Parts: sequence; structure tokens; C-alpha cells
Amino acid sequence: MTPKRILPLFAGLALVGSACSSDGIVTTAAVDETVTSSTTAPPVDSEPGAPEDGEEVDQVDGTYDPAILEAARSEFAEAQASWQSAGIDDYEIVVSLQGLIEQRTIVSGGVVTSVERLDDNTFEAELPQTVDEVFEDVDALIRAAEDDPVVDFNQCTGHFFNVRYDAELGYPEGWDSFSPCEDGVPFMALVTVG
Repeated sequence: MTPKRILPLFAGLALVGSACSSDGIVTTAAVDETVTSSTTAPPVDSEPGAPEDGEEVDQVDGTYDPAILEAARSEFAEAQASWQSAGIDDYEIVVSLQGLIEQRTIVSGGVVTSVERLDDNTFEAELPQTVDEVFEDVDALIRAAEDDPVVDFNQCTGHFFNVRYDAELGYPEGWDSFSPCEDGVPFMALVTVG
């Protein structure tokens, strides 16, 4: 999925559900010195920065710590190299979008031979069909943060992202992105070699 496919999809699905999973996702949401690595988005209500029921709302404004972006880029490169060095040309990949869409793709000899929708939901979205396309989507998330590292709740600009890689094969098995004013929608991928 190219950046043109993924970013509008996140915007269109902002109301669907929450952004993060708490198990094992590597979160690169460290901004300035106000936030450390976290697996949840800061609380936000309909008016960014406004207190809810008299309580203060934590905000994360500032710029990504360059070390966090460097670590994300390094981890991405290492995972991609791991996948490529495995030389896997025959596999099945099931990609899901937070339970809304689930798609199975069969890749034989590095070529997509079959794509099957596994859900009966009428929601439409273009999902990545190969592991290379999944890497392209994750690369776009990291590149967006590198290109515009400023997060500002008052202006609803910038975004956070989460990525989790498969420990054995290196492919991204979970990823999402969310902005200060929108929830993200997590993608999941499961590869079966065969």
C-alpha cells in the first residue's frame, strides 16, 4: 500500500476504534522530553487539549526525538533484511484491518496467484497483498514522521506510529498510525510459508 493508499485510509477509519494493542508493539511515540515510549495514545476529547469533566488532559506536543526515529528506521532495515535474506518466494499472507476486512493472498514464486476476501463486511479498502507491500506501508509511516516530526495537539498535526515485527521472519506483523485528533486503525499480518 503506497502512502497515497494508507494515509487516507487511516483518516477514513478514524472513528472505528482505538489505536493500540498493549502486547508487544514497538511504539515510537517519544516526543521531546514530555513522553517516553508508550503503547497508548494520550487522552484526547473532541476539542484537542480541553479538559474533560474538570480533569486535565495530558498532551504530547513537540518534536520526535531523532534517536527514536533513527531506532525505528534501523529496526525497519534489520527486519526487512531478515525477510529478504530468508529468500521466501512461496507463502500465504493474511492481512486484516481491525476486524473490518480480512484478506488472504497466495504468493507463488514471488508472484501473487490468488487474492481472497475472508470477511463478509461491505467495507472497502485496498490492503497490501505481499510482504513487500507491507514493508512499503510501514516505510511510509516512518518516512511521514521523518518528514514532519512535529506533533501539535492544538493544530491536530503530526502522528504517532506503532510497528511490531515477526521475531522469526522479520516481516511487519502489526502496524498502525494515529494523529493527536484521530484514533488509528491497526493492521495485522500473518505469513505462512509454504
